Amino acid sequence: MSPDDCDKCRRIFAALDAHQKQEPNQSLTARQIGAAVELKERATRVHLTHLYEHGRIDATRRAPLAGAAVGQPMLPGAQEWAASVVAPDPTCHKCLIALSGKGFDGVYDTEWLAAEAGESVRSIERHRPHIVAWKLAKFTPVSIPAETAGRFQGRGRSRFTLMSGLYARRLTEAEKATVPARAAALVGKIDWYVKAGVDHEDRVGIEIAMRWMLYAGWPEEALLQALDASKERQVRRPHAYMAKLLAKLREEDPVTGQVRPRRYLVPVRDLYTPQLERRGVACSVCGSVTWTDSPTGGEHVLCGGAVCLDAGIAPQRASSDASVTPLIRTA
Repeated sequence: MSPDDCDKCRRIFAALDAHQKQEPNQSLTARQIGAAVELKERATRVHLTHLYEHGRIDATRRAPLAGAAVGQPMLPGAQEWAASVVAPDPTCHKCLIALSGKGFDGVYDTEWLAAEAGESVRSIERHRPHIVAWKLAKFTPVSIPAETAGRFQGRGRSRFTLMSGLYARRLTEAEKATVPARAAALVGKIDWYVKAGVDHEDRVGIEIAMRWMLYAGWPEEALLQALDASKERQVRRPHAYMAKLLAKLREEDPVTGQVRPRRYLVPVRDLYTPQLERRGVACSVCGSVTWTDSPTGGEHVLCGGAVCLDAGIAPQRASSDASVTPLIRTA
């Protein structure tokens, strides 16, 4: 576990940092540090060692290193969103503000959230379903694996992801025309499925199921993450496992009773990472087509980024243009 996720490490680091500012020439003993943070001496030594091993304090285990910090990064975007979002009630709003202090997502426990929000644990447990119902956050319990494969020895701290309450838009007719090719390419990126050597018919069936997810507005990155595309898996029945993962992304229509793709709920993080539309422009030197997401004109776009790949030169005006961001050369 990182010291950023350890409450005791954070308390000890804060105590060391405060003491160094007040008494830089006097070191504290482990017992004094423990008394300041309400820990026993032995536990204090364990966490001091943990801080040292993760490069937060020096070899004496009594002074923070220059520039070191302990704690989750404070992302202004998440906190700004939480401060302005419309929540079901004041208690839910305080919970969202407390969670946003850890960023767009992270880990938490109920006791910590209650202390940060200034509410009781029972109140937090009562209001958490309100936040989920309003689609402002997603909470995922985390199981602690045991030494025996396939078994667990309890639950750890839960994960949270701040959600915007907004659904992704559905595709336009022009965008729908590209879906079959995109679906086939997506399946090819799922290594554990491709390497398993599934039958052609099974793969086509998965591609068709993937099309419906794309039609519903799911981003490719979110689909790959939901389908464990980046994980090395040894699956005995890859097609059945893939079908199981896709089934988790579907829901039953409450009116017709038909199964349909679940609409993609946009995380708050996506609102603060806008994607500019890419377009093809000609390289200003050799004329080769290059994809760029530059918001300005393509007069000085180069096919190699800072240089032209064919000519090997960079016109002075083009090389100083900070808005040029070529992505893929296509010709």
